Amino acid sequence: MVAAFKLTDEARFPCMAHRCNTTIETAWNPLDVKNTQFSTFNTAVKDIRKYVQQSGGIQENLEKTIKNTSVTRPWRSYFNVHDSLHTSYEQLLTILRHRNEQHRLYQIDPVLLGAIADLMRSFSLIFDSLEFANVPTFQNVVPSYYMMKNYVQPNKNDLFIIAELKVELLNSLEEKYAPSALI
Repeated sequence: MVAAFKLTDEARFPCMAHRCNTTIETAWNPLDVKNTQFSTFNTAVKDIRKYVQQSGGIQENLEKTIKNTSVTRPWRSYFNVHDSLHTSYEQLLTILRHRNEQHRLYQIDPVLLGAIADLMRSFSLIFDSLEFANVPTFQNVVPSYYMMKNYVQPNKNDLFIIAELKVELLNSLEEKYAPSALI
C-alpha cells in the first residue's frame, strides 16, 4: 500500500450498500445449493431470461422487458430479472404458446416468482437509500438493518422456499451486516 494513502487515526467504515449485497448473496447462494427446487427454479429463470434476450420478437411485446443485468449491485440483477419476469409472466406465456415453446416456463412457479419479487422489492428501497444518495448515508445504516430484519421475520403464510430464504437472510444479516452496522 502506498504510504500516502494509509489511514492512521481515522475510522474506516465499509460501504453498506456493498455489505447489503453480500448479505443477500450469502443467503441466496447456499439455499440454491441445498434446495434442489430452488436451484431448479433459479436455473429456469436464468434460462428463460437468456432465451428472451436471444429470441427476436419477444421483449417488445412484454409489459416489462426481462432485464438481465444491473449497473449497480449483482443483487439488483436478481431483483430486476424476477420482478420483470413476474410482471410479464402471463404475456410471456401467451407468446411462448404461440411459438409452441411454453415448456420453457414449466419449472417457474409463478407464485414463488411473485413471492421472491415481493421480498426483494422490500430491500430495493433500502439499497436506494444507501446507494444513490448525494450525501453520506451513515445515519441510514442502523435503521436499514432493523428494517431488513423486519422484512425477513417468519410468517406462517410464507411458501416453504421463502421461509428458508428468510432464515438464510436473517443469519446472513447477523453474520455480515450487523458487525459493521452495530459498531
